[in-house]
Amino acid sequence: MDKSIVIERLTNSLNELYENDKVLFTMEVNERTICSQLACYMKKYFVWYNVDCEYNRNMWSPKECWRFLTPYPDILIHQRLNNDNNLVFIETKTKWSNFSKEEKKEDIDKINCFLENAPYEYKYWLFVIFGKDEPKYEFFYKEDGIIRCQSL
Repeated sequence: MDKSIVIERLTNSLNELYENDKVLFTMEVNERTICSQLACYMKKYFVWYNVDCEYNRNMWSPKECWRFLTPYPDILIHQRLNNDNNLVFIETKTKWSNFSKEEKKEDIDKINCFLENAPYEYKYWLFVIFGKDEPKYEFFYKEDGIIRCQSL
């Protein structure tokens, strides 16, 4: 799927989340709650894919990558039991959780692992910081063998 289409669909999903579920941000709920709701919106935009929260499987075995023994990506847009269509790997944080630079770096390292390494090779990665009024997010992709980042 083309990068511009993926960005548009991810943006639409985030916009719907903020329009329809504002109370989640007002209440400062846990990121898992927000991710599960966001995944519901994503499903209608990525109908040929599975949208899973905290999915830790590679075929029938647990996912493994570098130093992350059992990584649990916040949201995956992929096809289960198939590594040929790994589309988007999403990690999130909430602004009110006061996450550290080290925690963000760990999420970025996890993303890089899943972007670069077989058998996963996710085509795109999204890092989202949920704020009370709007999200801030960075979209990562590989171009000419180099990982690029686009702030949205």
